[in-house]
Amino acid sequence: MTLLEQGIPERPARFIRALQHYYQTPPLTAKHFPWPEDLH
Repeated sequence: MTLLEQGIPERPARFIRALQHYYQTPPLTAKHFPWPEDLH
């Protein structure tokens, strides 16, 4: 999961932050994306 390891590029990250601000949602973190072994 390179995106989670390296982070989201700046341009999409700005868009995500704008949507989070508009919809008043918390920031996404790695805990929101469980690894396959955590799904069993």
